[in-house]
Amino acid sequence: VRDDRLGTEVLLVFCVPSEVAVSPVLVAGLHEHGKLIHALQQLIVDVKSKLVVSMGIEPRYVIPVSDSMFHRTTSGKIQRGAFKKAFIGNTYACAMRALDLAFEPSTVAFPDFFVAPRFVPKPCSSTNVPHNVLVLAPNEAISELQKCVMAQWDISAQIEFMDIADMDAMEAKIR
Repeated sequence: VRDDRLGTEVLLVFCVPSEVAVSPVLVAGLHEHGKLIHALQQLIVDVKSKLVVSMGIEPRYVIPVSDSMFHRTTSGKIQRGAFKKAFIGNTYACAMRALDLAFEPSTVAFPDFFVAPRFVPKPCSSTNVPHNVLVLAPNEAISELQKCVMAQWDISAQIEFMDIADMDAMEAKIR
């Protein structure tokens, strides 16, 4: 399933716990009320670790479902499309909130806009300005940097701005 927050495809695992390990009532409580008890947490950790060890992949979610919620055809084949449609349609939203809170608090507590890169100029001392300066920066930040540097430093300094992505020109300048 595509996860727009991560900008990539993620793996989802749906499983039906054995009634000995976890009661179907507890699985229903996860989906209806967001109650994630220790036995369910341990099951999820076990499934994730087995997948990582045996296949080298880590699913974004391991979602326990009851046998009646496990989508199958009349001949017993798994209906992957039905799981995807239910996931996209937020059928598992209550369970996913509980799983996010239990397993990945950092992605819940800090949305993407808190960690977006942003240039914040720091005032520099005009008394300690070098005479030859090469500034390497992303192309989209160069004009803002030029304004900031020119406002802070003596214009007599030799200041050159280059796009950090232009590796050939950068190597030539360094030599």
